[in-house]
Amino acid sequence: MSQSRSLLLLSVVALFFLVLTYANHFDNGFYFDDSHTITDNVYIRNIKNIPLFFTNSETASILPGNRSYRPVVVTANAIDYWLAGNKYNQRWFHYDIFLNYILQLLLMFFFYKKIFDIANPHRWNPYIAFIATAYYGFHTANAETVNYIICRSDSLSTFFVMAAFVAYQTERLRKYYLYLIPLAIGLFTKQPTAMFPPLLLLYVFFFEEKGTWNDVFADRNGATWLSTLKKTAPAWIATIVLFAINIKMTPMSPINKGASKID
Repeated sequence: MSQSRSLLLLSVVALFFLVLTYANHFDNGFYFDDSHTITDNVYIRNIKNIPLFFTNSETASILPGNRSYRPVVVTANAIDYWLAGNKYNQRWFHYDIFLNYILQLLLMFFFYKKIFDIANPHRWNPYIAFIATAYYGFHTANAETVNYIICRSDSLSTFFVMAAFVAYQTERLRKYYLYLIPLAIGLFTKQPTAMFPPLLLLYVFFFEEKGTWNDVFADRNGATWLSTLKKTAPAWIATIVLFAINIKMTPMSPINKGASKID
C-alpha cells in the first residue's frame, strides 16, 4: 500500500474514533457565559447585523463588563443561529465548532510534517506528524473548547493561527504575504492570536535560519537574528497595528474601567 493511501486510511479511522469520542456532545446546551453572549444576545438573532459586529463592541455581550472586541466570534454565532432556522438549536453550533476542530487538525498535520521535513527529511515523517496530530486531537485538554460553545473563540483563534503558519510555510502564499489574512481574522477572533509573531520568530530562527540554542545569546554578529527579524517583520507590524485597533475597540465600563486593556 502506498504511503498516501495508508495515511488516508489512518485518517479515516482516526476521524471515525474522533467523531465517536465526541458523539455525545452535540446535544450539550448553552451554559455559563453562553447566556449573555448568545442566548440573551438579541444582536445575533439577525444575520443582517454582521457588519455592526465589527463597528460596535456592545453587540458581543449584554453585560457591559464582559464586552470585548471579537467580531468574528459574534459573526459565527449569528450564522449558526441563522442556519438553525433562526432559533437556538445547539446542534448547529456544535456542528460548526466540531468541523472547525477537524480542519484545525488537518492544518496541524501539514504544519508538523513541514517542521519534521526541515529538521530531518525521512519517509516516516508523515506518520510521525499524524501521531502528533492525533495525540492533540484526542487530548482531553481540548474537550472544553469543543464542548463549551462560547469557548469557540479559543479553538477558532487557534485555527487561524495554524492557518497563518501553514500559509507562511507555503512559498507562493508567503511571497504575497497572504499569511497575514488569517492572522488578521484571528486577531478579530480572540486576542491571544497576537502570540503568532513571537511563535513565528522562534520557528524562523530555529528551523529556517538553522539557529541553535547557543546562537540565541551568542550570535555575535547578529546575522541570524537580523535575518529572522527581517522575515517576521510583516507579522509584527500587522499584529501591532491590528492589536492597537482591537484595544481601541474594546469598550470600558464602570465594572472594568480600573483594568488595563493591554493586561
